[in-house]
Amino acid sequence: MPNCSFCGILRNSFRLSKSEADDYAVSINPGSWLHAIFLCQVASNRPQRMRSTCPYRTAPDTGYDSVEAVLFRDGGIVNYPEMVVHRDDAIIPVAVIMYERFPFIE
Repeated sequence: MPNCSFCGILRNSFRLSKSEADDYAVSINPGSWLHAIFLCQVASNRPQRMRSTCPYRTAPDTGYDSVEAVLFRDGGIVNYPEMVVHRDDAIIPVAVIMYERFPFIE
């Protein structure tokens, strides 16, 4: 299936320019509630730990290979671990989690 994005990720990993969160994903089958999450490992030996936001950052400082947000409990600004890499080959898909998300009805 040449237009299958899911299959492309399994074959070739990710392209950072195409990364989107689940909130921005669009289903080619609007009647389906099925979603997929890729569980990935990140290749990072020297993360630059950041305590504040820097939305215009395009790469870590010299000597680092990624940017890691410091958690609230350690004096940072995020609740959950968060890391940003700027190289496609640093993201390694290792598993797929399939789940159903039903529409919210008030």
